[in-house]
Amino acid sequence: MGPADPQLRAYLLGQLPPAEAQALEGRYVDDDGVRASIEREEDALIETFVDGRLDDASRTAFERVLAASPDRRRRVEVVRGLMARATPLAAAAPVVASRVSWSSAAWGLAAAAAVVLAVWTPWRRSPAVARAPSAPIAAANAPPATPRTDAPTVPVLALTLSVSGTRGSGAPPRIELPPDTALDLSLVRRGAHWAGRSITVRDVDRGTQWRGVLAAPPARATDVAGVVRVPAGALPKGDYVVAVGGVPDARYPLFVR
Repeated sequence: MGPADPQLRAYLLGQLPPAEAQALEGRYVDDDGVRASIEREEDALIETFVDGRLDDASRTAFERVLAASPDRRRRVEVVRGLMARATPLAAAAPVVASRVSWSSAAWGLAAAAAVVLAVWTPWRRSPAVARAPSAPIAAANAPPATPRTDAPTVPVLALTLSVSGTRGSGAPPRIELPPDTALDLSLVRRGAHWAGRSITVRDVDRGTQWRGVLAAPPARATDVAGVVRVPAGALPKGDYVVAVGGVPDARYPLFVR
């Protein structure tokens, strides 16, 4: 594992100034190289946190980040479980284990658990861009399959955001979103087609909370440029901006209470 990138580490710990954080998030959406660098740094940070190698100040900062992000907490628990499973393997083969990092052992196991890991990385863009254990976003946003009658269903709240709700033109839409409820967003822009574009939901105080990829709307929704389902628990109470990658003026405010 190489040395930590100071800017990326500060961003992941919530310590980067807001202007720099916003600029970095914009590059994350549009630049595959930046996205890969952030994801590698996040892997390293979580690994260092789980095995107790973070300094006290960094650990405290990262714990604050985890407290505000259910998705990251789930990811930490998955990595902790994978590392625990890797320990007996390392003990059984010390010569081999001495030549590989925890990441190699843990993610080797993760390749066999890709379906499980898809639950905790819904913002990853696609299998071609994200690393092996990341969730295929296209699959996450595909039309839901017919649920089994014996399987629990997740309640879904549908919300349409239009350009009339942009900041400066009135109060942003306000919704009550229980933690166990998913959110179906429809973004209105006449004449636009945003299927396949990335979407970022960013809390104005805490930074990015969720990322995904827009899907094509139903044929009957003629003015809707793209739709996406935000999983339950991804958006705690807060003041958000929904942004579409590659479309600078596509910014939709949203207030969750």
